[in-house]
Amino acid sequence: MIALIGVYSLIHLAVSGVGRRLNPWFGALLAVGPGIAVYVGYGLTGMVAVYLFIGLSLILDAIRADPGCEVMAFPGLIFRRRTHLACLVFTPIDRLERRIFKHSTG
Repeated sequence: MIALIGVYSLIHLAVSGVGRRLNPWFGALLAVGPGIAVYVGYGLTGMVAVYLFIGLSLILDAIRADPGCEVMAFPGLIFRRRTHLACLVFTPIDRLERRIFKHSTG
């Protein structure tokens, strides 16, 4: 899990250097890669590490109310700056919720 935080911190630094010019969906695909590699490459230990990392990232994002790519929660906390990447799972859900609540309140 510590290695994943390190890898995602490097991705955070690289993405932050590019700024908003990077397509957030491409960045999200880039961010998912290390987790998939650990999940597939390290057997049961890798699976536990990835589930633990994602679970703690989701909790951290919920506490911080930080939108975007959940796997970037730890680097965002470390560097005190949010990474502007989409989340492959939750961004489409967030957009749908905004559309539903926009129509129901307005």
